[in-house]
Amino acid sequence: MSTWTSNLVFLKRRATAIFLVSSLALSACAIDAGGGGGGGFSILRRAPQSIRVLDRQVAIAGPDGFCIDKTSSRDVETGAFVLLGNCAAISQNPRDDQPRVPAVLTASVSTDAGARADDAEALDRLESFFSTNAGRKALSRSAKADTVSIHRVTRVDGALLLFVGDSSKNGLGSIAQDYWRGLFDVNGHLVTVTVSAFASRPFGEDVGLDLISGFVKRIRAVNPDRTGGGGALIALFNRLP
Repeated sequence: MSTWTSNLVFLKRRATAIFLVSSLALSACAIDAGGGGGGGFSILRRAPQSIRVLDRQVAIAGPDGFCIDKTSSRDVETGAFVLLGNCAAISQNPRDDQPRVPAVLTASVSTDAGARADDAEALDRLESFFSTNAGRKALSRSAKADTVSIHRVTRVDGALLLFVGDSSKNGLGSIAQDYWRGLFDVNGHLVTVTVSAFASRPFGEDVGLDLISGFVKRIRAVNPDRTGGGGALIALFNRLP
């Protein structure tokens, strides 16, 4: 699980950047790019709605209103990490799209590929892993199994979705402790997505489920299936403790 673990570590390190970008007040968007109100015109840019990573092998796109924050994303040999937030906040353009529900979204993409496998069987094994101490430790922001409670497990469009509570003291007071995480295969690569509410603007469990389900379906839609699925999940299982 070395690649997956490194993605989780990188996510923890980028947590501050996630909050700073995604919680931008819309008042900042109203600044006139032309400046001074002198009658000139301003060019209002749009935030990117999608990005291709790992030599363009995998595309990441979010639900309506969520765009890519390129400054807090990375794409390197060991994998890719993508942060998505409010389009208008990222572009500083009040005319840009905004999500119906304020949230922080992330996607991590592993470089691993493996042989094809049955999706249902792969997800069964993955679900069993997260019921163990090792699985809860992997979900914990502080890498401590006893901080994690799994409130709900479900599946949508070939993805395993977990509603997780993490009591870790991680310095993320602006992010709610409960969050949704999803894992699925895209063209032989393991994709891990998260949906987190702001502590000051929490949303219900079902609202989060709808949001992460839409996130998974959007990524599926922008990635034609070339492998039949399951390969990255089996590659992951071969490294599970």
